[in-house]
Parts: sequence; structure tokens; C-alpha cells
Amino acid sequence: MGKVTMVLLRAKEGPCAGAVFKVDKESIVIGRDSDCEVPLADQGVSRRHAEVYRIGEMYFIRDLGSRNGSFVNDEEVKEAMLRNGDRIRIGSTVLTFEDVPPEVESNIPQEVLYSSAIDPGSTIEFKVSALDLMADMEEPEEKLPPSSMHSRYLSALYKMAKTIATEKDEKSLLEKTAQMAAEAVGADDCYVLLKSGSEDELSLEAAFQLRPYKSPLLSKTVIKPVIRYGRAVLTPNVSQDERFKDKASLVLSKANTIMCVPIVANEQTIGALYLSSRQLNKSFNNEDLELMVAVGIQLGSALFALQAERKQKESMLGLVRVLVEAVDAREPNLAGYSEVVAETARSIAEVMKLSEEEKDAILLAGFLHNIGWLTVTERDINESASAESSDKRIEYKLAKGAERVLMQIPGFEKIVPLIKYSYQLFDGSGLPEHRKGEEIPLGARIISVARQYAFALKRSNVRDAFIHLNQLSETGWLDPVVVKALAVAYRQGKIPGKAQ
Repeated sequence: MGKVTMVLLRAKEGPCAGAVFKVDKESIVIGRDSDCEVPLADQGVSRRHAEVYRIGEMYFIRDLGSRNGSFVNDEEVKEAMLRNGDRIRIGSTVLTFEDVPPEVESNIPQEVLYSSAIDPGSTIEFKVSALDLMADMEEPEEKLPPSSMHSRYLSALYKMAKTIATEKDEKSLLEKTAQMAAEAVGADDCYVLLKSGSEDELSLEAAFQLRPYKSPLLSKTVIKPVIRYGRAVLTPNVSQDERFKDKASLVLSKANTIMCVPIVANEQTIGALYLSSRQLNKSFNNEDLELMVAVGIQLGSALFALQAERKQKESMLGLVRVLVEAVDAREPNLAGYSEVVAETARSIAEVMKLSEEEKDAILLAGFLHNIGWLTVTERDINESASAESSDKRIEYKLAKGAERVLMQIPGFEKIVPLIKYSYQLFDGSGLPEHRKGEEIPLGARIISVARQYAFALKRSNVRDAFIHLNQLSETGWLDPVVVKALAVAYRQGKIPGKAQ
């Protein structure tokens, strides 16, 4: 489930603006009294104005009969469930409810400055050609001496190539590459720039800074031949070059050595890796440049593969939409239901820190969990209605029908168990095979909870929906861990709070 989230109330407006209060008890009181957990020196606030309390993984606010009332997102409430980002107004004070999982802050600077300093005479440029041998890179042999520069670079390249080949999330791929590239050649900074729009327009997609600072200075003169002509550029020593005595170069002299290589995909330059060091005794060399050229080619190939994978996913989602529309046409009362289940299921998977591949499979299963209705006839429905266990009979037909339909569509076989066993109850009762607990695939348990949530939301409000799900969890029908993840996802604003 990952790290525990910290819940906060942050004062945005009013006499206490800037104050932060932890919500670390089952119940805390907001008011003017000094003994309140959230004391507000605000004349518009009653002595004991409102209470924020917790039930399981859900947080609520309740007005305690205050004089001026309590408001959530500008709507007066007596009692309401809270989720991440909600604005609570009490008197003239505005508090935000914050419930965000701990994450490492992005190292990407908010602003990039470019220098147009002239090209130093010591700069080396050469045209990058595809290095096919890098694609077949094998792990370096241990017999090479550890002190060997060749062995060190080969080990670094193998490590980066392995990461680049296996990472499926583009943002994570770029961030890991920036850090590993900088560490491999002893750079202080490494920036990943990708083309966006016109030929010369670049966006900073990832950055590694050994000593973070806000606005890095990148040389346009160094970048230009890389992007336009696919050349690798090395400036071994900037600070001692006579050509950097003008005003612009004084700023640029913060970097003592610079290296920039193209990111190549399908024989096209799609961006650049820009590395620099501010250490006076550091100077990039030809071996460093050759290593980064290989990394640029590896990274470009990985980005190209991810793009192709995205297109394939888009095509698959197109087919999914057609199937969902067919189900909606067959059962109009289910219109919009699949979207809520899919969105809810993926959000639960995100909270549970599942892999991108697992999240994608769960999303597809959420969209198609009702696909079995395409195989159910009026006779099946009538027979089920007359039977004692009508719900179980129809669920069995839905599970088997989904399996029969999806097994005929290439690429959808992997989501069949997620849908088929989502009708299985956590305690082992239900259909189709009396599996229980962790014998049921996690994705199926997630779909089951998401389906129950969407169904409850159609009939009641979100508070009653969660109470219903907690009851199902206590009776053994639903996985309590997944129900807890659902509550966290709701608090973080990841899932809908109203039926669609």
C-alpha cells in the first residue's frame, strides 16, 4: 500500500493564514477556544465551531451548531465527507483539506535560461550514426579489471541500457536516465530536452541536479547543431576559453565543461541530453561523449517503442469503446456504469502502487466487466428470475459469457481472470469456482469493489455508499484492503463522488 498519507488542514485565508494543522486523531475540533485542536483567532468562528472526524479511512466534517455555519466548497453543510483539495470556510478563515501521499518532488526546474554565447574554439563536434551494436549489449565480463575505464563505461552503459529497456513509464524513464547519465560521467547536471512543435522548440522533460537550483543556463550555441544536424558536441573547458569573455559567457562560465548529444529515434533527432559540470578540476573527454552518444540512441529507441505501445493501446481502447457501447445498447440501464467502474478500479490500483501494466489491465477489465451481458438472452433472465438464487445464476452466466467473448479477441486474454473472478466473494462463497482470499486475483478483487461502489453510488450518496461497502467488507464479501484503498482514492480526489 506504500507509505501512510498525512492529512492536514492548511489555513489559506483569514487571521491564521499560513498555519498548518495535523489531523492525527480520530476527532479534532475547530473553534475559537484555545483548547481546540485547531484554534482560530477569528471573531466569525464559534468557540467550538466544527468537528473533523474519521471513520475507517474516510474523513468527515460536522458543524457543531455554530452561529455562522460551516461551508465546504462554498456550500453550507451540516455534515459532509472530505476529500483532497476541499475548501472549508469557517468565519473569515478558509482551510484546505490536504491528503496527498508522500512523493519525491520533481527535480525539473520551473524555468530554463538559454545563453547565445559564441562557440568556443575547443569545442568538438561529430555526426552521430546509429550504433546497432548497442542494442545487443551484453553484460560486461567480470574478468576486466575494475579500474579499467573501458570496463567502467561498459558497466555503466549496460546498467543504463537495462533500465531503459525495461522502464515502461516515460516520465520515470527520463528521470532515471538523467540521473544515471550524470553519475556515469561525473556531471553536476543532466537535462533531457525533447522537441515540442517547431524544429527548434524544446521542452525540458527531466532534470538531475547534484546541487539543485532553480534556473539552469543552457547554451543555445551548443544545443543548435545537436538538434538541427544530429551532432554530438563536447566543450572540454569553458572557463579557460578566450571566447567566453563577453557578458553572456560570464554567466555561462558557471559551467566548466559541457556535453550535449542527440536523442535519436527511427533515424530522427527527437531531443538532446545536455550535461555540465561546475567543478574546476572536471573536464569531459571523448570517452564520456561516446558513452552519452550510446545512451542517447538507447533512450531514443525506448521512447519510440513507448510511443508505438501508446498507439497500440489507443487502438485497443477504440475497440473497447465499441464493445461498451454495445453493452449500453443491450442494457440501457447500465449506460455510463462501465466508465465509473473503470475509473474507480484504476484509481484503486494507483493507491495500491501497482505497476503500469497491471493498472492498464485493470482499466480494461473495468470497462469490459459487463461484456457478459452480450451473451445473456431473455430466456436466461427469465429463468434466473424464477430461481431461488437468481443473482448467483445471472452472475455465473455473466462470468462465463465474458470469458467466452474475450477469449476470442487477441490481446484480451489477460483480463479474462480479472472479470471472471470479480463475481467471486472474498470469503469463498459466490461463483464461479469458490476461490477465496488471495486465491482470487488482486485485479478481480479491485473490480469487485469498484463495481459495488458504482452500483451503490447510483442508489445513494457517497457516505452511504462507503457505509455499505464497509458492511460488505465486514461480512466477508469484499477484500477489506481494497475497500480501504478505495477510501484513500476518494479522499485524494481520484474517483467520482457522484453517479454518472
